[in-house]
Amino acid sequence: MTQPSSQSPEHPRTTAAGVEAVRAAVREALAAGQGIYPRGGQTQWLEGMLPPSASASGREVDLTGCCAVIDYPARDMTITVQAGIRIADLQATLAREGQWLPIDVPQAHEATLGGCLAMNTHGPRRQGYGTLRDYLIGIEFINDAGERIKAGGRVVKNVAGYDLCKLLIGSRGTLGVITQATLKVRPVPAAAGRLLYRFGRDQFAPILNLLEQTASQPASVDLEGQTGDDAAHLGVLFEGAKAAVEWQMRQFQREAGFLANQLIEEEIGGLGVSQERVDYVLQRLAAPAACRWQLRVLPSQLADAWPAAQVISDQTLMFPGCGWISGSSARTVDAAAVQNLRQRVEAMGGQLTVLAGPDDWRKPAMLWGTPRDDWALMRLIKQHFDPGNRFSPGRFFVDQPT
Repeated sequence: MTQPSSQSPEHPRTTAAGVEAVRAAVREALAAGQGIYPRGGQTQWLEGMLPPSASASGREVDLTGCCAVIDYPARDMTITVQAGIRIADLQATLAREGQWLPIDVPQAHEATLGGCLAMNTHGPRRQGYGTLRDYLIGIEFINDAGERIKAGGRVVKNVAGYDLCKLLIGSRGTLGVITQATLKVRPVPAAAGRLLYRFGRDQFAPILNLLEQTASQPASVDLEGQTGDDAAHLGVLFEGAKAAVEWQMRQFQREAGFLANQLIEEEIGGLGVSQERVDYVLQRLAAPAACRWQLRVLPSQLADAWPAAQVISDQTLMFPGCGWISGSSARTVDAAAVQNLRQRVEAMGGQLTVLAGPDDWRKPAMLWGTPRDDWALMRLIKQHFDPGNRFSPGRFFVDQPT
């Protein structure tokens, strides 16, 4: 999502055509004492990237050639694929059986499954469907001894052993090279509905109350605001059986009676009706920006966080059901203003993460904020899985001084 930095690391690249080729590349890099950077579609390659340590040389292991479908028993609603498969190709394979993975991924024609797992990628449908953690049931990765390690399995009811699947999600390539995954999938919804409102800033609090109390169950809710616009937009999506979608659309409109004159779009149809809005939001999340950040607070704290977030943003996107706000600016924002917002967010018990910014922001305190108790735990996990710090040095704060 971020733009290339003038200080982005340049490493030799190995393109692997299969898992054994990945394993061989990892072993070669380990023997040479090099850092190992798993590479997919690079859609989030520099997101939150710290400068690599000056002494570390590195090698990129390109997994985009490792993209086969290993097993797809459609009746069991699971699929096993190699990690280099593009998300768009994965969805196309599932669509032929009337199924899908309900995870929204920006730049899906470039992004790979392994990269999305490593970055814990998700989008606006998180509210209705969850994240990749809810669909991953089996995983394979290459460890720091160059061995293929498997966890989980190919059946949904698999509870044996430690859940290494969850541990690798969001690890940013710092614990090993993900090579294969097994996922649960869902039937494609039979129908979808879309409501889009334009509302005034003075209606923000009533809208949050509505979203908290509604009897409907939206698949996605997003609020979009832009600098210089006194109004904002509310997008509400419903997916499922046609009768259920129609009932929920009517129910939400009854509850949102105070917005009746501000409804600018209403449509019911196939999945494309909701996908159109999702694609729009994903484009906004991935649009080029000089600075980009995201914050997370409790949904009940959004009324305080949203106005403060807009002060430093040209564009702000909120996902109320998740307590998630994404902000971006076409110009470089004053670092002190970002830190002031961070202090407010952390005082609420939340977290602000910088995803893109000037090169001099690339240090843990600026990217990740004040160290929390779980940082020590994550460093212990890193030391256990990768004591030599060979996997993705500089990708995460776990191998950097505070």
